[in-house]
Amino acid sequence: MEEVMRRSGLMILLVLMITALTFGSAHAAWNDNHNDMGPHNDMWHGSTPSPGTTYGDTHAEWDQGCYDDTWHTAPSYGTTDHSGWWYDPVETGGNGLAIEVQKGNPAGDMLFMGWYSYDEAGQPIWYTTGDFMTDQNHYSGTMYQWTGWPLGEQAGSVQSFPVGFCEITFSSTGQAQLNWSLDAGGSGSKTIQKFMNDVAPGTKDSRNLNGWWMDPNYEGMGVYVETQGDTVFMGWYHYGEDGSPRWWSTGGNFTSQDSMYHGVLDEWKNGYCLYGPYVEPDQPTQQGNISIEFISHSEAILTYDGGQLTLQRFKFFDLK
Repeated sequence: MEEVMRRSGLMILLVLMITALTFGSAHAAWNDNHNDMGPHNDMWHGSTPSPGTTYGDTHAEWDQGCYDDTWHTAPSYGTTDHSGWWYDPVETGGNGLAIEVQKGNPAGDMLFMGWYSYDEAGQPIWYTTGDFMTDQNHYSGTMYQWTGWPLGEQAGSVQSFPVGFCEITFSSTGQAQLNWSLDAGGSGSKTIQKFMNDVAPGTKDSRNLNGWWMDPNYEGMGVYVETQGDTVFMGWYHYGEDGSPRWWSTGGNFTSQDSMYHGVLDEWKNGYCLYGPYVEPDQPTQQGNISIEFISHSEAILTYDGGQLTLQRFKFFDLK
């Protein structure tokens, strides 16, 4: 698999916004090879924040984020074929996008995206954006950066503030054009494509596992999951000891008959930022073990060396 991904040019959130084990080569390939958000410019909370707003412990929208509670009951909304992990197959140094587009709102489809990357010092960072799509193949919105509470400590407040703007034009279910500009200066454009189609081609898991997950007791943090071709890849978007945004990733074998995944959490550093020249990141450092048990397509238990999260699906399609 490693050679296949290197040839393809082969994040992070959350995640999530999570690979050593059997998916080590697939994960290395990532590194080798909102419309203004309006009344919900921050769908991680569902309030109307101004830049630098501090949030309390309520997390109503994440708390609503669940599907119907069986494997086979259809959820009250659908996701489009644009949902999944996306990456640049040319500049593959640890930048990736976790996109989910949910149907079900009479006003239109809604997109929520986590983009993991690096800051100017090479440290891991992530951004989010989300709102209604302009039409079924176009999205534009404000990008937000986050600060929060260190993982492993008691959940505290989180802050978000706008840092730029991005546009996505989907030319097919597997390819899109991404354009962005940052308020601090710098802009870019790249062609992106579906990551899992390249590294794990095959059938998507039919159990509605793919997309954003959250624990309503830990606000401002998310996990993105995609399972395809008997493989799972996950990104976990959270915060470091200084409250800065941080992401880990993991992945490996996971068939449609499996309900439990065991893996190793990887952290990547010293990659390229959104406004700098391309730089290959360092090899990942392991951050401990992780397991995730999917109880249903609405509930999962994530266990890591520092504790445990009770996850449920993030249902954002009806937040506006």
